[in-house]
Amino acid sequence: MPKKNNFYLVRVTKSQENTTSLILAKRAERMRGKIKSIISLDELPGYVIVEANSINEVDKLITNVPHVKGRVATFLQEEEVAKLLKRKSYIEELEIGDVVKLTTGPFEGEKARVVSISKSRDEVTVELFESLVPVAITVPGDAVKKEKPKEQE
Repeated sequence: MPKKNNFYLVRVTKSQENTTSLILAKRAERMRGKIKSIISLDELPGYVIVEANSINEVDKLITNVPHVKGRVATFLQEEEVAKLLKRKSYIEELEIGDVVKLTTGPFEGEKARVVSISKSRDEVTVELFESLVPVAITVPGDAVKKEKPKEQE
C-alpha cells in the first residue's frame, strides 16, 4: 500500500509566492519524486503548499531557499486543500454599483464599477474607472474581486 502524502504549509515572503514556488519546483526535481506537488494560491498570501510523504522531505526542500521563512508545524488535510483549490466565483457576493478589481485579462489590476450581473452565465459587466470614455466590458465572474460595496445614497 503506497504511503499517504501530506500537505504542508511553507511560510514565504508576501508577493513572492510564485517565485518561491518555481525555485522549490526546480529543487524538487532533483529530489527524485519525493515532493509530489507545490501549490501557490492567490487566496493564501504568504504561503505555499507542498505535498510530500514526510516533513523531513519538506525541510530538506526549503532549506536555504530565498524568500522562505519556515514552515507551519502541522499539515493540512486533503479536504482542506481541495476546498482551497475549488474555483471560486465572487459573483454571488456582488451587487450592481460595487467597486471591483479585475484579476485577469488585459485589464488586470484595473478598478471598475459593476453595471450588470448575469449569474446564469457567470458573467459581470463592469465600467472601467480609468478610461476617458466610459467603457463597459463583460468578464467572467471569477475575473473580478470585490473591493468595496456601492456607496449608500
